[in-house]
Amino acid sequence: MQAIPLGLVIVPTAGEAITIASLLTPAQAAAIPGGVVKRIDVWPNPQAAGIAYVKAATPAGANIVAAIPPPTAPAQFPWSVEDEDGIPYEQFSLDVESSGDGAGFLTLWVD
Repeated sequence: MQAIPLGLVIVPTAGEAITIASLLTPAQAAAIPGGVVKRIDVWPNPQAAGIAYVKAATPAGANIVAAIPPPTAPAQFPWSVEDEDGIPYEQFSLDVESSGDGAGFLTLWVD
């Protein structure tokens, strides 16, 4: 798999989630075949003041699929979702508990 690192995601306003799709450059988006990735990793942000949220879009709205607290130990693992058939990354977004906080370090993985 090939990594597409998107780095630290800062959410300016708590409650106004940022879509993963909006973080990609045109070149990065073009490197994702069919708009699906094999894995999404969101690492906790050690400088975060509060909890970061990974949300997934549904017909009823966005549901929280993960709450990622700031790490309390150096060896904290990421939240990940993986599917060999592909994950439509456009349905995921990141939000924070505290405005201006980093939602985590984001990496997309493609074949």
